[in-house]
Amino acid sequence: MRTGPFLLRRVFAGVLLGVVLVLIGFFSWVHYRSGQYHHREDLVLSSYRGAVATCVAAGNPASVCSARGYRACLADPFWLVGKPFSLDVPVPADEAGDRCRSSTGS
Repeated sequence: MRTGPFLLRRVFAGVLLGVVLVLIGFFSWVHYRSGQYHHREDLVLSSYRGAVATCVAAGNPASVCSARGYRACLADPFWLVGKPFSLDVPVPADEAGDRCRSSTGS
């Protein structure tokens, strides 16, 4: 016949293992979703960086190309999507402005 403490230890070990597995799964999912967001952000910024470089290569003044790229970057609908797992639903305009400014050279 089994004793009570033996069953309690098995149940406790099972619950502890279950909680650890759920936490590992949750943090992996958070890391995956954050990675998706940052990958998309990098794609958006690199496309505007390329557009500014193409504009300058076409013989336009760099300041005009940078300003045009900066305005287009700020108007991109990507910035309307909130960061995953952030308390601020929309991305603050100053953060989008900083990212666009650094990628377009404005």
